Amino acid sequence: MEYQLDGKKYNLIIADTDEKKTMGLMYVKKLRKYDGMIFLFNDKDYRTFWNKNTLIDLTLYWIDGDRVMGKSELSSINKTKNIATVSSQAQVDKVIEILK
Repeated sequence: MEYQLDGKKYNLIIADTDEKKTMGLMYVKKLRKYDGMIFLFNDKDYRTFWNKNTLIDLTLYWIDGDRVMGKSELSSINKTKNIATVSSQAQVDKVIEILK
């Protein structure tokens, strides 16, 4: 899926199933043919993401409809050495993970 964010176009994998949402970009060492992943939810809610088994640094965009509600940095588990979490500051129905 192509998505425009901050004036730049990104090629994103769609996480539209529970399995894809659970796995996210875990175990990915290098992004190929895509820039990140978009998580699509059926409702608006506060979302929390973690870096368990996440081997790359990510920037997360918290999105409500087409409006960016916030942005968070999530470092790889290799950098943090412990599981770290980031949460949306508002209720959102989409989250985008982009390679930092």
